[in-house]
Amino acid sequence: VLLDVDWSGDERGVILLGVGVNLNNAIPGSFDEATSLSEETGEEIDLDAFLDSLLERLDGILTTLEENPGKVLARWEALSETLGRMIVVKDSSGDVFEGVAQSIDSDGALVLDCGGCSIRVLSGTVLGR
Repeated sequence: VLLDVDWSGDERGVILLGVGVNLNNAIPGSFDEATSLSEETGEEIDLDAFLDSLLERLDGILTTLEENPGKVLARWEALSETLGRMIVVKDSSGDVFEGVAQSIDSDGALVLDCGGCSIRVLSGTVLGR
């Protein structure tokens, strides 16, 4: 999943969401950890049915986000494999930070503890752990 937000000053603009899912792909053996839904289920996946289901779930999440953003944030934090770990992040301006991923704030920023000071990363790439 790739997520990007177009910021205009302090205001959020367009949110871009990219989702890549291996449905009926034959995964080469050199990708040890990769798989596809058809490999996991033993069945061919109907592309239209999958897309309908994905869009329905995303619509439900968007509705929940609008009505109860704290619920979405709590779920996001519960599912995060990053929080609580030492990570290295390169933000959108090219600055690199190393610290413990503490939380995700109400704006969706990753909050890092960098040895006693907190850094908010609104956009960037986790380079390592």
